[in-house]
Amino acid sequence: MHLDSFRRNLLANFAGFGWVAVVHFACVPFYIRFLGVEAYGLVGFYLTLQAALLVLDLGLSPTINREMARHTARSGPAAELRDLARTLEVVSWTIGIALGTFVILLAPLIAERWINAESMSTEAVSSAVAYMGVLLVIQWPLNLYQGGLLGLQRQVRLNAIRMLAATLSGGGSVVVLWAWSPDLQAFFTWQICVTVLQVLAMALSFWGAIPAAERPASCDVRSLRSAAGFATGMSGIAFFGMVLAQMDKIVLSKLLPLGDFAYYVLAATVASGLYLFVAPVHAAIFPRLSALVAVNDEREIRRLYHEGTQLLTVMVVPVAAVLTLFPLEIVRAWTSDAAIAGHVAPILGLLAMGVAVNGLMHMPHALQLAYGWTSIGLALAIGQVVVFLPLLVWVTNRFGGVGAAWVWALLNVAYLAVGIPWTHRRLLRGDALRWLMSDVCVPAAGAVLVVMIGRLLVRESSSSVQSLLAVGMILLASVFAAFMLSPSAVRAARRLQLQGSNGRLP
Repeated sequence: MHLDSFRRNLLANFAGFGWVAVVHFACVPFYIRFLGVEAYGLVGFYLTLQAALLVLDLGLSPTINREMARHTARSGPAAELRDLARTLEVVSWTIGIALGTFVILLAPLIAERWINAESMSTEAVSSAVAYMGVLLVIQWPLNLYQGGLLGLQRQVRLNAIRMLAATLSGGGSVVVLWAWSPDLQAFFTWQICVTVLQVLAMALSFWGAIPAAERPASCDVRSLRSAAGFATGMSGIAFFGMVLAQMDKIVLSKLLPLGDFAYYVLAATVASGLYLFVAPVHAAIFPRLSALVAVNDEREIRRLYHEGTQLLTVMVVPVAAVLTLFPLEIVRAWTSDAAIAGHVAPILGLLAMGVAVNGLMHMPHALQLAYGWTSIGLALAIGQVVVFLPLLVWVTNRFGGVGAAWVWALLNVAYLAVGIPWTHRRLLRGDALRWLMSDVCVPAAGAVLVVMIGRLLVRESSSSVQSLLAVGMILLASVFAAFMLSPSAVRAARRLQLQGSNGRLP
């Protein structure tokens, strides 16, 4: 793979994920202002529902990503690849239609028995849930098309569509709520219209990027044989991964009043912003790792794996440290509401710690999937769920959203403690200590120390602008400290700068 192509993909991913996050964060205060906190809780419920139902993706998205990446490395028959793509597409649309219909039919029951609305009527909640079902049908195949474009290294095109769709979806929603009608019906109607255009653009781009064949693509279940084992393993991982990633919000949507649940969703929204740094790196490196595994280039795999981990550490840990130690200042500046910030800040700090650890584990997870080793991810996820679910219910009933956030943080620390040694007993043997110390702990310690000193020096200010400036300076100093303590990150940066014209990935 050419250096320019890899760097272009990485930058495109950062631009795409970054713009989507910026638009989302910028629009949330307007959603709350026009809809109210309780109605925004229903928007959070839809996002949770959508993420939870992704378990029924059956591993199609990572499967098509991996298969497309392996094809680019081996140049296999185009007709077989197109048959696989068509078959997965038909399966994906079928699942989406079935799930959306199911949600629409259950809308009255969900509104009456699950959602704890206080000021909204049951009929209004039921109508909103029905709109969620329609939107779910249209959005469902997006992950498949995105996975295919990632595997085909068409990440610039993919992110261009993402950025345009996010702008229309977020900015357009604000305009609709302001100029047309400040209610959920208007919000979801606009989301449906934008999503139709996004799916159409993704589908045309995906099929245009697949190599041409001598015959049209056909739906043939026999084309799934080569990827069946991987897809099955990914289905299990997706199920239990969904439980781990979304069950806190699913449980809290039942146990907490809708307003309190909205505060938790707001905290989770900010904490999940850390994936803005994780997702672009994972999206660029996973197809590359899959291609390297296909040609058995272990030396390059090892280099890319460690440099990718250090890159994640440098980007994720400083931001997580700032979110953990300055949550009140950040939420107050974001929402312009001190009361909301007071509810959200204690939850945000804990969620940020958990998301940071989870984000660092994306590189070992990418390594496992590149080798097709899905059983470890499945076993780890099952073990976490066995502990997570009963503990989450018990703690939430006693301590509310803050207790749930503590469970999430501790669970991810346990995930790292077990997952890293297990991974390196089989893959890149002997590299576990290097991953933990050189790649993570040393740069992370420098970053956290800088933020802790900043917390001691910076007093709480009544001005949001002053607070953000101070936090921004601390963040920059923390990133610099982490970068200087990351030898592989420094070498990679120099290599990208000095060898950008030689046309090969160093």
